[in-house]
Amino acid sequence: MTVRRPTTMLLVTLLLLGLASVAAAGDMALTRGGTLYRVAATPEGITVTDSSAGDDAVQLVVPQTTGVVAASLQVGNDDATGAVYVAWQEGEGVLATVKLAAYADGTWFGPVTLAGGDGMAAASPQLLVFHYRTPVTAEDDTTQVEEDTFLHLVWWGFTSVEEDGSAFYVGVPVDEYGLPVFDDFAPRPVTDLLPFGIACSQITNAAELAHPMLFVDPQSGNPHLLATDFGQCLFQLVELQCVEEGGDDAVQRDDAVVDKRRRRVVIFGRTKVMPVSRQLPLEDAKVAVGHDLSVVMYWEQPDEVSYIRLDKEGSSPLLSLAVGDDLSMDRAVELIRTLTR
Repeated sequence: MTVRRPTTMLLVTLLLLGLASVAAAGDMALTRGGTLYRVAATPEGITVTDSSAGDDAVQLVVPQTTGVVAASLQVGNDDATGAVYVAWQEGEGVLATVKLAAYADGTWFGPVTLAGGDGMAAASPQLLVFHYRTPVTAEDDTTQVEEDTFLHLVWWGFTSVEEDGSAFYVGVPVDEYGLPVFDDFAPRPVTDLLPFGIACSQITNAAELAHPMLFVDPQSGNPHLLATDFGQCLFQLVELQCVEEGGDDAVQRDDAVVDKRRRRVVIFGRTKVMPVSRQLPLEDAKVAVGHDLSVVMYWEQPDEVSYIRLDKEGSSPLLSLAVGDDLSMDRAVELIRTLTR
């Protein structure tokens, strides 16, 4: 995979990993009940530490885990069932694969290979556990809320280290026991989602762009996906929508009526891009997101904080706030981050 660094005419959405109030899992997950799960690579394999027992924290070892890339570890949980999920990269380069394991009712399920090992390598996974709540009107005109839990998973797929590759996404539903359901497992490349590309200079030395990202938009509360499309030289920000797919409320089978709930699936919804026509030190940037996915990118320097604002109309000039006795660095950053409200 070619190592590249962005130059001019880019989209700053590449750094949205750190901008949302609710982001993808990472190496820790906190339940609503206060249990903290930590995941780490140990000589015994991947170990998940359950802090619910206090000083007697329980360690759960994921079976059959070797060659783990420690920086890739992701852990998430389902509050409804108590299930815990771990995703990770195994191996490097063209041998890299992405795997997933689930812990439910005291038992590990998996690991299963999500991608890689079939001629295409897979690396840099991210995991986001999300509950969709859908209002449903019953025959008596009352409204009920049905919940569907999905594991949102993304990774970077490539066939050789010389090629750029592309991001891949899959939404895996979770059953009533918290177990992933792979019946309709069909990862989708995150490329060519727009009918046009944005002209820009060649992207060089930007291996960090080969990291698709998941986060929850703080305004809408909906999950989103961010991925680089090297083919069109742009970055795509996509809403992950849950919709109903086909089927009748009931079907006739062997002279018996069998209730059948409509199946829900995740589709790509609104897609958004934000161009920036200036050279920026993207590797040093910090980002905040707010109303309508507006973005502020800023850089902390010894005597000032530089920043630009981005929204659907474009970007502002490069601005700055001087820091000193009258304005601390922390206060300046706080003020700049309010510009996304």
